Amino acid sequence: MGFKRFVAGTTGKFFAGTASALGTAGVAFGDGKGLGGKAADGLEAIVSTPGNYVPNAVELVKAAAGYGQINADLDLLTARQFIEKYGVSPEQIIQGANKTVGDVMQMLGNLYSNVTQQPVETGATAIAYLAAGYLALQMIDLWQNRGQGDFVTRLKRRVGNKFWPDTRSGYNAVPTAGGSGRPEPYGAGR
Repeated sequence: MGFKRFVAGTTGKFFAGTASALGTAGVAFGDGKGLGGKAADGLEAIVSTPGNYVPNAVELVKAAAGYGQINADLDLLTARQFIEKYGVSPEQIIQGANKTVGDVMQMLGNLYSNVTQQPVETGATAIAYLAAGYLALQMIDLWQNRGQGDFVTRLKRRVGNKFWPDTRSGYNAVPTAGGSGRPEPYGAGR
């Protein structure tokens, strides 16, 4: 396999797997009703998540890491000193934290509602997204390896043919009948 094919296939697998996971999460945490609404939630999650939530998640992690210092500064600094240090007022920090907690609670409420009130629709749509992702991954893998399988698959074939050399597939296939290209009938010539 060439380097370009490896890079393109690996990148394609990453994006297909990520899209499948985001779609499934959108189905689980979305508030759509019925199969169509669930599918729309999954599609919306695939399209909007990287742009909207990834930067917010990074900021949230940074904020959580500095939460102890911010909390200490809320107690020790005056409002003016706090604004000079962080660029926002203490009220804005609290409002942002309340909004984040509210968003998380809304998502958990949607998850509970989806599991308890619409389990069949949620499960079916989530399975559809996972199946689509799996099929996309398999198609990319087939293209990437040109139908020969990856290194592990080829190694397993070779080892298997050393243990069972009379199998009809792989490198040590059964000789053909009269050179016709077709395998001999099972048990013929034994």
